[in-house]
Amino acid sequence: MGKCLSRCTDTDCSTTNGHMGNPNLGKPTAPHLSQDLPMASISDAQVLRYQIEPQLQPSDSTSADPNTPRDIHLNVHPCTVYLNGDRSTLSTTHNRLPSALKNQKTDSFELIAKPTDDALESKLNAFFDQYKDLAEDSILEDGIERFCADLGVRPDEFCVLVLAWKFQAETMCRFTRAEFVGGCRALEVSEIAGIQSKFPDMVKEVADKESFKDMYRWAFRFALDSECGQRTLPLDMAIGVWCLVFSESKPPMLARWLEFLDGHRCVRGITKDTWDMFLNFMESVGEDFSSYDDTEAWPSLFDDFVEWAKEQQK
Repeated sequence: MGKCLSRCTDTDCSTTNGHMGNPNLGKPTAPHLSQDLPMASISDAQVLRYQIEPQLQPSDSTSADPNTPRDIHLNVHPCTVYLNGDRSTLSTTHNRLPSALKNQKTDSFELIAKPTDDALESKLNAFFDQYKDLAEDSILEDGIERFCADLGVRPDEFCVLVLAWKFQAETMCRFTRAEFVGGCRALEVSEIAGIQSKFPDMVKEVADKESFKDMYRWAFRFALDSECGQRTLPLDMAIGVWCLVFSESKPPMLARWLEFLDGHRCVRGITKDTWDMFLNFMESVGEDFSSYDDTEAWPSLFDDFVEWAKEQQK
């Protein structure tokens, strides 16, 4: 910790990179422990207090309000930075600088500087290496099967799809090192037990309408075979992904939609436009299709589906 603290207080680390124009800005005072965070929560971290002074507007110095909070940027080299009062990590690097606001009560801003956790990076890479392919720096189908077996889940379970979404995986049956390590870091896990403990929260997250919509749209790209340059999903694949995406909460219309597609094999594939708009279609059209307006700009496949469904109801 002492090494990190000294590195952050060197001249190149403590100078500002911003707008205040004060030669004293960015010079830390003596280390100060935050009154807002208990000692147990910050471990060996040290707190640096930086004084912030407002800057007058150069164009109209008389109209500037000296009490108005101003943004500054601080160069905090390799450290992980926490905002005072906010426990979430900002993961600051040389190229991503934190933005600071003046504390109205104390006229100061507090940073908790902790050393970069190289040990965690090594642990996450070792975790990835347990499952990666021997010939490629990715976890492929065999590795994913072993990974899921260790997690105690099947590869075709909904929670695995949500995990792949949280990892922002680009391709089905593949996790790159960046996706796996970055995803684990974002979830703050580094082992099997940690991921298992996150499953309930991840599934709960996609119960939110906007989160589900984001995952739903991602799923189309995820299911495409990018190596073959696919732009549409083959019908069988689309049906399978629809079943998986809605496996936790099946819309009433879904069964009829899939039955319609299964009986219309002339449909070669599902475009992204059709995939995305199906979610809006289900939300807009009643179960009995009473709200359906064929003059709206729905894909023609939806027109055929409504006509078929109404015939089935007779």
